[in-house]
Amino acid sequence: MSSSGYAPNALAQSFRRGRTGLVVALPFVGFDNIHYTELCDPPPSTVSQPAELVGERAMRRLVKLLSGTDVGTAPEVVPHRLVIRASTAPPPRAPRRSAPA
Repeated sequence: MSSSGYAPNALAQSFRRGRTGLVVALPFVGFDNIHYTELCDPPPSTVSQPAELVGERAMRRLVKLLSGTDVGTAPEVVPHRLVIRASTAPPPRAPRRSAPA
């Protein structure tokens, strides 16, 4: 998912109405760690990043661009972390095979 908005909740609800366990088989992850996503069922895992810092860096680049300064094309990486919630789970274990007799 590209956003932590309403889409993950709608997706999870539609899976739940269909087949049991599909959410586990098809995990999804959002971005921005929007607080109300914790109310989704199941709550989506998300990449948390400092929105204020992203905004500050974007504004600095924009000001430089508007003043005619070359800002380049190198990506900027901000501190981030993966917040694991119920929309993701480890893959199910394969059944153990019995040893040949």
